[in-house]
Amino acid sequence: MVEKRSAARVRSFLKGQVLFNNRMSSMDCVIRNISATGAKLCLTEAVTVPEQFDLVIPQRGETLRARLKWRRGDEIGVTFVTAGEARPEPD
Repeated sequence: MVEKRSAARVRSFLKGQVLFNNRMSSMDCVIRNISATGAKLCLTEAVTVPEQFDLVIPQRGETLRARLKWRRGDEIGVTFVTAGEARPEPD
């Protein structure tokens, strides 16, 4: 399999939180691998997440803007969005 990622992912077992709907809605997740450009998340529920959301990583004191790339069951792959790429959430 050819690696398409621009940055190597590191396996992890970090607690995360997905925030969306102007931070009014949230769900817990486990970050299974992470790099400077993206991550694989395991959600606590198989629910729909929006195209863009904030990913909070309490252990690192970080909040990253993420864009959904793929989904398989309760796992999703995301890329991190730079400030210039971010789109506002719909009202």
